[in-house]
Amino acid sequence: MNHPYSSIREAKEQCFAELASKPSGLEWSDGWTELIDEVIRDIFFEVEHDHPGVGPLSLIATGGYGRRELSPWSDIDLAVIPMDERSNGLDE
Repeated sequence: MNHPYSSIREAKEQCFAELASKPSGLEWSDGWTELIDEVIRDIFFEVEHDHPGVGPLSLIATGGYGRRELSPWSDIDLAVIPMDERSNGLDE
């Protein structure tokens, strides 16, 4: 992963501090979503690297995450769709 856990934690703490000091609604939500995007992207690329036989996958954000409307305690809804359902390793 490109981000060590400590930097993700620091970014999260900074994001939450900004929310406490100046709540800004959708602007804050967009920044929080950007941070989550980076984390998910890093994890996705690492999984692709560790499992090259699976084949190409699509990762689709749904719900509030897909709308870029994450709240401080939102869950992260994702759908993982194989580009070829006959790909090896999908059951792993």
